[in-house]
Amino acid sequence: MQTGKKRISIFLILLFLVAAPYAYSQENFLPGYVIELDGDTIKGLIDYRNWGKNPEKISFQQAGGEERLYTPSQIQGFGVEDERYLSAVVDTEISPLQSGKILPEPQLRLKTDTAFLQTMISGPKSLYYYMDKDGKEHFYIGKDGAFTLLIYKKYSEQVDGGKVIKEIREYTSQLREYLSDCPDLTSETKNADYRKGSLEKVLLAYYDCTAEEMDFQKTSEKIRVEFGALAGVSSTSLNFKSDNFTALVNTEYPASTSFAGGLSFDVIFPRNRGKWSLNNELLFSTYRVSGRYEDIQSEEQYTLTTTEIGFAYLKLNNMIRYNHPFPNFFLFFNAGVSNGFVIGETNAMVRESRLFSQIRTEEGEAIEDPRKLEQGLLLGLGGKWNRYSAELRYESGNGMSNFSGLSSPTNRFFFLLGYRF
Repeated sequence: MQTGKKRISIFLILLFLVAAPYAYSQENFLPGYVIELDGDTIKGLIDYRNWGKNPEKISFQQAGGEERLYTPSQIQGFGVEDERYLSAVVDTEISPLQSGKILPEPQLRLKTDTAFLQTMISGPKSLYYYMDKDGKEHFYIGKDGAFTLLIYKKYSEQVDGGKVIKEIREYTSQLREYLSDCPDLTSETKNADYRKGSLEKVLLAYYDCTAEEMDFQKTSEKIRVEFGALAGVSSTSLNFKSDNFTALVNTEYPASTSFAGGLSFDVIFPRNRGKWSLNNELLFSTYRVSGRYEDIQSEEQYTLTTTEIGFAYLKLNNMIRYNHPFPNFFLFFNAGVSNGFVIGETNAMVRESRLFSQIRTEEGEAIEDPRKLEQGLLLGLGGKWNRYSAELRYESGNGMSNFSGLSSPTNRFFFLLGYRF
């Protein structure tokens, strides 16, 4: 048991030591430009992070020049990759939108920010996007060089002794007025949701309705899905803990090494250079151990207990994965949960007892009525290059015992090789 704990501690220490140097994102300078306050456009390189939240500052470098940091108050805007940002002083509505935090006040809570607004659609009618440092989304329309906040707010109200969530959807009337030269959009503006895809759809419908032409449209990033196959080995250590069940608790079971493999389904979230994903697996895993416990009082009085325990699982693993990008390589870290459904079982005990001239042999199950679902926590470290991956993973499971007085924790290490289709 102590050996298992040492192995786990060593794994966690190694994981921390490897992860620590990459806690900070690396630079990713790509061709771009900044627009200075006097209107001049300067080309160079911008440290592009595929920002989830709008950047508060950017790092810019001219050819052969030093790296400079710019805030929204220092430039008119910048562009990199297929993204354009404009500097603006704007109103933000800071009322919380999350359930449980919604306030019982219909009044707007406005705050002024100086920000880089991301251009979603640019032309005679434009749409801009801003996710603030608290993760709240704001949308703006452009008119005469100014940016107008599309107003949306949730608030709570007591109705018949209960709390009801209500919405202020002023943005629908704002859009209707803003796009009034196309009266056929009444239905689109009325039913629009306060989110990127829905508001973009309204603006695109406007351009379809009129003879106007867009100057620019940001291509919306979507969730990507990757399928793959996994194969490798697992090493399982089994321990029992109880004030009873002496034979099981005092038997030292060796680690069991066996094949593991299955299929993966990785959902990669947009923005942040694809760093975050939800990794799902259907993984086959098995182990089988045997041990012997001897309770010897004398040559004429003893008990010998031999147990053989093994389970095969089809595991549904769900993990949050962080991918740290390098030029031709990703280092990733996993954390999540496992649900293992039993599809095969070995569960045998043979007890030989001797009391002077009487010798008795009993056979039965080592664990009565074992659980059919093992649950566990997962932690992993690995790398991806091209279509291939390799990962070292640790799993802490609750084992097979259903008895409240007998716990059966399992500790597993996996080494898995992967291929993405």
